[in-house]
Amino acid sequence: MQEDPGALVVTVEGQASGLVPGAEVRVQDSTGALTRVGRTNSCGVAAFEPLPDGTYFVRVAGGGTDGPNQQVAVFRGRDSLVSITSRGPGVDHERPASASVCAPPSYLDGPHPTYTPSALTHNVQGCLVLKCMVTAEGLVRRCQALEPVGELTESSIAALESRHYAPMTCDGKPVDSDYTFRINFRLPR
Repeated sequence: MQEDPGALVVTVEGQASGLVPGAEVRVQDSTGALTRVGRTNSCGVAAFEPLPDGTYFVRVAGGGTDGPNQQVAVFRGRDSLVSITSRGPGVDHERPASASVCAPPSYLDGPHPTYTPSALTHNVQGCLVLKCMVTAEGLVRRCQALEPVGELTESSIAALESRHYAPMTCDGKPVDSDYTFRINFRLPR
């Protein structure tokens, strides 16, 4: 039995803004020929498959500037993972003197969303987007699916609502905050 061809999975992050949905990703082969062009999903991920074994150059394009090429090798039957920071045009905003200084919530401990046996059996994959509240006490509550992924939505909500966070702080005081979780589920190879 022959293994599946390889795949290239690219995650695009902004310099300060987290994952970048809708970013254009270009893949070139070792000769420099454009092989594939795609856009990241709402989780900031673009997958290119099937790809023959070889060396590829990946870059994020758009916003008037192209990012640097990143070289990656692709092998049969495996996902080659690449994370790229987009250098898209930045916007400087002056903060009014009366504006609060806030720090986002940060993960402390608790379970990570994982595949359920049923989701593996049914080959479920995709980008799960959940909007939740992280309370001033650091608890995750009131999650709702903005982009559900079948059998993985409820188990992911249960995992997130078992987590603990350092809450958002504004001017040094903990506050309740809305937080969007983007979880990319991709079947293991």
